[in-house]
Amino acid sequence: MVDSPPPFKLPIRAHNLGTLAASDRQPFYAGTATLRKEIEYSHIHHGVEIGATISGEGLFYFNGKNYSQNEGDVYFISGAKAHSHGVEQNGTTFENAYIHIRLDSILLLPPPKSDFTLYKPFLLLSKDFPPVIKAPNKAFPAITNAVKAYSSDDPLTRTKSWLFILEALFHIAEYCRPHTDSMSTENGSRNIEALDRSLDFIHQHWNESLTIGQIAKAAGMSPSHFAHVFTNEMHLSPIDYRNRLRIMRAMEMLTSSDNKVTSIALECGFNSLSQFNTLFRRITGTAPNTFRS
Repeated sequence: MVDSPPPFKLPIRAHNLGTLAASDRQPFYAGTATLRKEIEYSHIHHGVEIGATISGEGLFYFNGKNYSQNEGDVYFISGAKAHSHGVEQNGTTFENAYIHIRLDSILLLPPPKSDFTLYKPFLLLSKDFPPVIKAPNKAFPAITNAVKAYSSDDPLTRTKSWLFILEALFHIAEYCRPHTDSMSTENGSRNIEALDRSLDFIHQHWNESLTIGQIAKAAGMSPSHFAHVFTNEMHLSPIDYRNRLRIMRAMEMLTSSDNKVTSIALECGFNSLSQFNTLFRRITGTAPNTFRS
């Protein structure tokens, strides 16, 4: 980890992949990005993300801290925690490969299901475990092979990218095993399942007037226990997470439509324009009209 001040927060911006986002129809998405600017914003999204530095050097912002990334390094994160990539001050460029994965795609696959082997490394991140694995490591070729296969025009080759993704997740779990083996699995497994159900529920009803009780019921927990589990894993309360999701959707609408700000606020579930403006400024650091311009 590079030298940095205590944990800090960057403004959150919209992260809209549209039809390319991981979804029920498509449980994962792989791509690359060439970065030339310093980090100015962060973003959040559903599911988990793994990736690798293909070339160059840069910085990886995750959950309030900056980490250095060099060629061959691999990272793994929970998408619900704010993150971003960029070049270091006075840096040139670096190319980043990234893979977004639906949470349930890795929660239910490994046998036995109750073990959650592939998800355990992501639980370590709540304990300030470094999310970057330095080169050389076995996960790097698996990630680059997955991205290459995913970009193929051949459907069978694209399907093969999932095999490479599973291989990368395996190597990440193998790297983290000395730390995850000591984790409690019984309560942890139930909490993970509940978290998955609650996130799906929030993403389905993000613009509705949700209460902690409604989300907790979907998770199968008491409201007080659920609020504790969610906040501990996500570093956000359930309502804060829902609000950030609303603001992200509002950002997408502000940049992709000519709808009035008031209409966008109501469509995103806010009761008034003033409530929307206050939360938008708190999360992004700017006003909706300023963001649109």
